[in-house]
Amino acid sequence: MDDLLLTRLIISFFVAGFVIIAVVYAAERYGTRVGGIIAGAPSVVGVALLLQAIFYGSDHAHVASLGTLLAMPVLGAFCICYILLAKHNPFFSIPAASIAWLFAAYIVNEMEIQGLRDVIIFSIVVCGGTKTLLLLMIKYRIFHLKEHDDVPAKDNIFSKRSTKYIIRFLLGGTFVAVSILVAEYSNKTLAGLFAAFPAIGISNLIILRATKSPDFVSSFTYRYFSNAILHSTVYILIVYATYPVYGYVFGTIMALAASCITIMIAEYINHRHRRHIQKGLKT
Repeated sequence: MDDLLLTRLIISFFVAGFVIIAVVYAAERYGTRVGGIIAGAPSVVGVALLLQAIFYGSDHAHVASLGTLLAMPVLGAFCICYILLAKHNPFFSIPAASIAWLFAAYIVNEMEIQGLRDVIIFSIVVCGGTKTLLLLMIKYRIFHLKEHDDVPAKDNIFSKRSTKYIIRFLLGGTFVAVSILVAEYSNKTLAGLFAAFPAIGISNLIILRATKSPDFVSSFTYRYFSNAILHSTVYILIVYATYPVYGYVFGTIMALAASCITIMIAEYINHRHRRHIQKGLKT
């Protein structure tokens, strides 16, 4: 490993780690509405693609973003595997789900799906099928969808703020650095796939699994899949469209703006939907 690559990996680790901590801190500080918008922004994907653009050029990140878009259906393998194993073997569920993600990523990479249209069609079909399967799992009570946990939160080391920050820093920084390593030695599609490895999702699952009930954590995993598809897809598409034309600085700004607008619209729709349900219950 040469000195330049080692420097890039160290920079990636610390930049990604500190960005993620800053996002989490801001999300906690500025209330549920603003905090929800900040937390929903695809921080790991954003940092990974931006660093790939800085280190290898905007054209590289432009092509890699197609691989990142393919990571959305790959995420379904992670979520389904985790939910199936969470109740029975909580300690093995996250490693097994991570292996499922790696296996699905390998298959997708070997399929050599080229072009934006084919990537979008593949992603829609697979994500739609995954969402249907998850809904069937809810219907047949493989797990219960919960808004709130019935079990009181456990007070342990994972409930401490400092522990949460450390876990997110280490996982986020590590896998962004891994995406840079893959970009150095492998193809752009695989580099894009690893840019969207669910590092923050895993850190949240580790924290929640130590403090919450299995059903609540499975519910979080279901919502995590849905939210990640919406928020990350918009960001990735804007990156794909803008990086070659405007460069990675303005492209990143436009992608973040589009992602935040999407999150605000989604939050507004969800808020209206919840109010409608509450009115129906009262009547």
